[in-house]
Amino acid sequence: MRKTRCGLFSVALIAVAIVKTAVGASTEDRVISTSSGGHVEFLVEGTGPAILMIPSLGRGASDFDDLSRRLVAAGFTAARLEPRGIGKSTGPMSNTTLDDLAADAAAVIEAMGGKPVIVIGHAFGQRVGRTLAADRPELVKAMIMIAAGGKVPMRPGVRQALLGSFRFDQSEEERMYDVRVAFFAPGNDPNAWRDGWHPDIVKVQVAAAEATPVEGWWNAGSSNPHLVIQG
Repeated sequence: MRKTRCGLFSVALIAVAIVKTAVGASTEDRVISTSSGGHVEFLVEGTGPAILMIPSLGRGASDFDDLSRRLVAAGFTAARLEPRGIGKSTGPMSNTTLDDLAADAAAVIEAMGGKPVIVIGHAFGQRVGRTLAADRPELVKAMIMIAAGGKVPMRPGVRQALLGSFRFDQSEEERMYDVRVAFFAPGNDPNAWRDGWHPDIVKVQVAAAEATPVEGWWNAGSSNPHLVIQG
């Protein structure tokens, strides 16, 4: 990954947003058509440099509600993408690749004016974001990857816990244990993710990742600053 002054500056801005007190802002819920014949829903608020946020596996835009408010308070335009199959976002759900999901994100940026934006991707979302940067580098100013992965095998038990997070046929206690192991560092409360899961979407997203060669998206185009936030 490249480290640049622009990248370090972006980290500083995000840090400011995280610690700065959030203020109220008007949120616009927009739905646009895509070339796939579907639609993409995204939430926009604030003014200033634009940041597009793409959530984790089987998760929705609401995961970024708090961060969005903080970014707006720090002077950014915050856009939260609702992944295909969640909310009002629609599109083909079979034979899908990361390139298809990245095209949904590209459509959002184009609908916002087409100028390059900072992209934040969390876990699975960073795979979509990196694919976007590889496919459409002119739309990505910088790529911020939270909990990045894709090549290094998971620790023993983590993959099973990841899949268990979406198993609602087990007890709530067992499922939340899986959520903690798969997503949360020691000392953090997994109850923040007790709700908001979309098991059917997980299957589509996992299939999309498996259908897309890692080499095609791993370097995120190599033409923009990359920032990795890893716990």
